Amino acid sequence: MAEKNKLPEIRIKGFEGEWEVQKIGDIFKVTRGNVLAATQTIEKQTESAPYPVYSSQTKNDGLMGYYNQYLFEDAITWTTDGANAGTVNYREGKFYSTNVNGVLLSDNGYANKAVAESLNKIAWRHVSKVGNPKLMNNVMSEIPLSLPANTNELIAISKHFQNLDRLISLHQRKYDKLLTVKKSMLEKMFPKKGADVPEIRFKGFEGKWEEKKLGEVVQIKDSARIPNELWAESGVRYLRSSDLENRGQDGKLFISIDAYEDYKSKTGAPEYGDVLFNSGGNIGLSLLMTDNKPLYVQGGAILYARTSQSKDIDGGYLNVYFSTPRMVKYIDISSAGGTIKHFTLKPANVAPFIFPKITEQREVSEFFQNLDTLITQHKNELEKLKSLKKACLEKMFV
Repeated sequence: MAEKNKLPEIRIKGFEGEWEVQKIGDIFKVTRGNVLAATQTIEKQTESAPYPVYSSQTKNDGLMGYYNQYLFEDAITWTTDGANAGTVNYREGKFYSTNVNGVLLSDNGYANKAVAESLNKIAWRHVSKVGNPKLMNNVMSEIPLSLPANTNELIAISKHFQNLDRLISLHQRKYDKLLTVKKSMLEKMFPKKGADVPEIRFKGFEGKWEEKKLGEVVQIKDSARIPNELWAESGVRYLRSSDLENRGQDGKLFISIDAYEDYKSKTGAPEYGDVLFNSGGNIGLSLLMTDNKPLYVQGGAILYARTSQSKDIDGGYLNVYFSTPRMVKYIDISSAGGTIKHFTLKPANVAPFIFPKITEQREVSEFFQNLDTLITQHKNELEKLKSLKKACLEKMFV
């Protein structure tokens, strides 16, 4: 007999009444897919192979390819074996499932997005971790799940999550497309090795680009390591290599103004317009200094190019240049060390650096700044939607 349970924190308007705890085996037919070799599927959907095939992988939501036959329609699958055991998905429409997926079938409206999302939250707790992880049919059948008695409420919740997933997918596609555009432009808007002009160029610019060693056009500088006892919770920002991954915004370490002035007098410090770049950690990751706030960086972990005092090199251009395929390859080859590599002053100074006149540099820099702004906007929107979905999963289910 179904057990009465408490209500969710957030409920879709128009629905009331108790939710009930029911075992999966009481509301579903619990079965499995069939064996199918990956070689029998094709990568893209065609008229002769229209049906998606789902396997135990989590990449691409488990889509292995397409096939000319289907086994199920509008059902819930879960991964039965391996590292991803317990991963649950709703599969809309006709599909084929391999034998490493369990399948839940219902004629009463329970096979939907809402139930799949709710089950996915808890199924991992029932996975056997002895040897190869497993979540077999008999165990799945005994999992209790809190559900509304009215399946129309489940359908309404399903629509809510399907709309959320569509928005997430939309922004994910836009984000991925922009990353692809950026990668392509980094290849085409800078001359390849042996060339002196790029494949794509802004209108109005002509002439050969110049190539020199990086240290010939800007000064590359290192700093000192600040002892742990001088770290503080406020004062002047002190960045380590990991902080560049957060674009320097989330650095949690500081040093006092007195310590900053002392070290600055000995080694100097980055200024507005300079380009910071990792010599350790995520090697080559760069960041343009865009404000006048005092800053000190960890010696041996972050180097910086003194572009703020150059009339010929734009800091924004150099910042972009660190992401070009040619520079990325050079940094990888010239970084010393075994498991932990470092990109030191010597290879940084002799790095090949190709550049046009500064007016063209600024055009290139502005293009990539605008592109990065778009990428960041879609990334932020994507993160907001994922956070919203996570909150809904917590509050719309018992």
